[in-house]
Amino acid sequence: MVSANNYTAGYAEALVLGTPKDQLAQPEKPKVKDERIVDPGNLEKAISEEADITEERARRQVATPHIGEAKEGEPVRLSLKEVKTKIEYRKTIETLKMIFKDPKDLDTDKTLARLFYDKDICRYNMLQDQHDKTVGMQQIRINPNVPDAAYTPYGGLIEGYKGINLYPNMVRLGLLMVSPASPSTRKSWSVSSI
Repeated sequence: MVSANNYTAGYAEALVLGTPKDQLAQPEKPKVKDERIVDPGNLEKAISEEADITEERARRQVATPHIGEAKEGEPVRLSLKEVKTKIEYRKTIETLKMIFKDPKDLDTDKTLARLFYDKDICRYNMLQDQHDKTVGMQQIRINPNVPDAAYTPYGGLIEGYKGINLYPNMVRLGLLMVSPASPSTRKSWSVSSI
């Protein structure tokens, strides 16, 4: 870039694309398909299926190996990840139900699923530790008619991570994820320490 006297993003991207994968310092991660995009004719079916799966998993008390467990004295490095797949959504809803134990405190499974598929007004985020275990979640609702307006009706940490001042930072990080004006700039990112 220096020898070409070209510092544009396009030039940098071209250099990365032209570099063999085995020579990259950080090989490209596979792109995750955004499963929230559903044909409008199939939307109600998708919402009902997700609600049914959530109810069935709760009824069967399916094990949750993706849930983290705090280890005494271990530093906590966290990342906040926007939920885009059905599997991530199910993990997030299980985490939500671990945090809010009284079903009367939550929207119905069908409403939560409907919000998952409407990314213009809602985002789900998973808070993960350095081992990619889920330690918390949040739901951010966005008002598309008011730029940069959002609120968090649900959010929290699982037992073991409470009381160590992580949630205020999680909220701060999560709200930053939805504040850019351009949807293309909304990406998952992580912090090395909070």
